[in-house]
Amino acid sequence: MAAYRYEDPVARVITRAKYRDARSALTAVAKLAIGRVATIEADLVVPIPLGQRRRIQRGYNQAELIARIWAASWQAPIGLDLVRIRETAPQVGNDLPARSANVAGAFRWRGGSLSGLRICLVDDVHTTGATLAAAQSALRHAGAAAVGVAVLATVV
Repeated sequence: MAAYRYEDPVARVITRAKYRDARSALTAVAKLAIGRVATIEADLVVPIPLGQRRRIQRGYNQAELIARIWAASWQAPIGLDLVRIRETAPQVGNDLPARSANVAGAFRWRGGSLSGLRICLVDDVHTTGATLAAAQSALRHAGAAAVGVAVLATVV
């Protein structure tokens, strides 16, 4: 499920949030998007994690910011135990096979059992789905019964 297409002005806000610390603009767009994403019935909302290097560079995780806003709206708890177990190269400019290879095995759930839980995985942008698929695989491996996806924007 995507709130918007990845085009201006949303694309500009997301890009600035990633590279120029435009948290307030991203927060505003994420709040506006609440009405555009259906109410999710999830046991846990999980943002796509950043690698440590990117988290330090940016000072925050844009997917986590979005996930916190949406989880509060959906009255669902947020889970921050999905981690990147290795740094990955930026996905920009890669095709699906290259993106899939880049993130294969990059995620692991380090929290308690997810057995039988319905998870909503949140990210800022869906391009090919490679990152989301790799994260979904890690959550299913941890026992999640279902892993749905909600993103702020999708490349069409």
